[in-house]
Amino acid sequence: MAELLRSPRLAPALREALSALLSGADRAAQVGLDSTAAAPAVAERAAELAAQFRVLLHRPLPAPEKRAVTAVCGAFELIWSAVTGRVG
Repeated sequence: MAELLRSPRLAPALREALSALLSGADRAAQVGLDSTAAAPAVAERAAELAAQFRVLLHRPLPAPEKRAVTAVCGAFELIWSAVTGRVG
């Protein structure tokens, strides 16, 4: 996923979101929120970010970037799942 940070196809907002995901100490920080953020806010932000990254999968991307974007979507979806207590 770290290689994706250098991609010219990544918008600044998505680059910032990916940086937070990679460096966040807890789920809230991983979605760019304060660590005191309530679970519903964390879940909503995780879902928003997963959707924003998923849009990239509809564009032609080199295979390594496509795999990285898929992994990022999965990571945000996992955060959503963990925070909401829902699976799938």
